[in-house]
Amino acid sequence: DKGKKIKFAADYAMGIGASYVMTVDSDDCISNRICEFVLKNGNDSISGWYLKKGYLYVEGKAYLYLNVKNFNEICGSCIIIKPEIIDLMYKEYREYFWFYHERRTFENGQSLLPLPFPGATYSMVNGTNIKLDHQELKERKEFNLFKMKSIITLIRRLRKYSVIPKVFVKNEFNIYDV
Repeated sequence: DKGKKIKFAADYAMGIGASYVMTVDSDDCISNRICEFVLKNGNDSISGWYLKKGYLYVEGKAYLYLNVKNFNEICGSCIIIKPEIIDLMYKEYREYFWFYHERRTFENGQSLLPLPFPGATYSMVNGTNIKLDHQELKERKEFNLFKMKSIITLIRRLRKYSVIPKVFVKNEFNIYDV
């Protein structure tokens, strides 16, 4: 269903002459720097960008987690692409036409470039998330010092995320308390 909506919107955008489109979930926030960047850097040879960097935000917290490694693999608000090639983002998944936001390179040789700055906030635990709810977040936060898996997970997360006070990014992403 979401894939069909994205395709419909991209077709509409192409019809009105849009150079690029971005997929954005309704509960996520995007950087106010994106439009200027795309206008300045977009051209015929650039298929688009993926958001390698982005923030994870738990509603109401005073901080965010900066993910600099694979934001596009966990958040759907992560693709800026020419509308005429958006079909390359889809893959068949059983009977569904699945929008595959983890994809960065295509069979025809085209690829998306990494956006050079954090481009979005993935808003979590707000009641509308499919992937991450309160129970899953609780399970992810459980830590047992005596379990090797917990230690490995902690090390992996420390390498992957930085904690950023919300005050430093709230204006760029228009984050406000609900």
